[in-house]
Amino acid sequence: MESKRRLQPPSVSLGLLTFLVALALRLVGSGWGLPSELRITSLHPDEPINWMVTRAATDFTPNFYNYGTLFFTLNNAALAVLHALGLGVPVTGEGTIAGLAQEFATGRFLNCLFGAGTAWVVFAFLFKRVHWSGALAGGAAVAFAPGLVVHSRFMTVDVMATFFIAVSLYWSAEASEDRSWRPILLAALFAGLAAGAKYNGVLALIALAPALLADRSGESVKRGVAALGVTCLTFLACVPGVILERDAFMRDFNYEMWHTSTGHGLVFAGTSPGFIFHWSNLFVAFGFLLTVMGLIGLGRLVIKKSGWAIAIGLFFLLYFLLIAKAEVKFMRYVLPLIPVLAIGFGWLVGRMQEHPDRRKWSWGVALGICALAGLGRGGMADSVIATTMMLGQDPRDQAASALRSSESVGVVADPWFYTPSFYPETVAPRPYSFAQREAWRLAASDPQVMRFVPDNPDARLDWDPRLITELKPAAIAFSSFEQEGYDRLALQKSDREDVKRYGEFAKLLLANYDLESTFGGGLPDVHDLMYIHPRVQIWKRKSTSSSITSP
Repeated sequence: MESKRRLQPPSVSLGLLTFLVALALRLVGSGWGLPSELRITSLHPDEPINWMVTRAATDFTPNFYNYGTLFFTLNNAALAVLHALGLGVPVTGEGTIAGLAQEFATGRFLNCLFGAGTAWVVFAFLFKRVHWSGALAGGAAVAFAPGLVVHSRFMTVDVMATFFIAVSLYWSAEASEDRSWRPILLAALFAGLAAGAKYNGVLALIALAPALLADRSGESVKRGVAALGVTCLTFLACVPGVILERDAFMRDFNYEMWHTSTGHGLVFAGTSPGFIFHWSNLFVAFGFLLTVMGLIGLGRLVIKKSGWAIAIGLFFLLYFLLIAKAEVKFMRYVLPLIPVLAIGFGWLVGRMQEHPDRRKWSWGVALGICALAGLGRGGMADSVIATTMMLGQDPRDQAASALRSSESVGVVADPWFYTPSFYPETVAPRPYSFAQREAWRLAASDPQVMRFVPDNPDARLDWDPRLITELKPAAIAFSSFEQEGYDRLALQKSDREDVKRYGEFAKLLLANYDLESTFGGGLPDVHDLMYIHPRVQIWKRKSTSSSITSP
């Protein structure tokens, strides 16, 4: 019975269907926020840097090692194909905004392939082990996971790392059932590729431990050493800068370790510990009901002492513990956990479908379908909502358009990706000097963009009340990115000086300005999901009088 189910004809066709549906969903909306006449680069804060690193990755030494080099190397190869077709930006650096948009779109297309490929991997994983409907359910869970759908449309490293982790787990599961060398070495190879994309991907290697410990051939140590060696060699092949640019590698690697352990400004200040916070991330990125059903399925398998379930469950546990200890808690950090939960979910649905008393468990299958549709957040419903937002006009563009007739508008922080699109250079990445970015701001005239900058620019402050009391712009605009940490800490009655300043600014704002328009919003309060649709508020001065009312 088991062998017949494993060899049933729908395997390739259903797997391909899963991949194509996942790919189509990701491609729709992948044009969000690209460089255009409104902006010189992408609305995503990391993409401009990733593009620069990609362009520098020709010789495998990009002098940037916050992440592994693999994504940038593959993306560089994709750009070479683009250039061969006469598209993109020439190597000389000359080109148009349209060419730059094509290069960003190429990196995004690469990620769409990896995101869709992850759905196929989960389908293939389950098809060998449970009823085909469960395999389809697991693949669909990955295909529709909002966090994976949205992040597949970004030129970033996380989705590629998730794909290679999923493939490594696939072969680790095979190793628990097949004692030959092949699955062990393949699991190690893909763990090395995962680490080459993002360093913590090396944790996929831990999923081999149950198979190695259960090996009674006397070769467990030999195989373990070989697996570790393959992973290390693969990683070095992907990130040769470990040797060729050792100082640069240690500089950036140490920075990442410091960064994750100290926090990310106010973004996560005052939030719950990672052990709690990342569950909320999973509920948003995957879905509450999907997560619960996935844990139940995985838990039942572990209790039954299923070797492959123990393997992927061990990875889930150690990876979760690693990210839970960090002070930086982006939603994208939980993406590698989604394939594991999808496997648990698909197995549970498949087992209920093939149960001898199928009618008794039909409610469970129906519940699984509802979870995929979006019951309990996540699933198809939230992916469709996010896709619709990414297809529409961005709130920052809407706000800028609404303010064209305004004489002047004040901003509460240095203009960046979160600022309305007042002028094309608003989104200029941080490597540009403050002086250069300030020159662009001062040159803007439609409308005039005001930011309170004292005589010593290094002493400038966010939410400086002097924007209201001294500059007195006709309007003030700011986004949820600029508010999120301050609002949270203000509710907690923090005595931080910057939070007190924010409170003072808010009182002056309410006394002298009226809220005229709000654009965007409608998404969970998750920083790296808010990229696609932040809430932008426009406040208009109550009177043309030059006097300022004290709160």
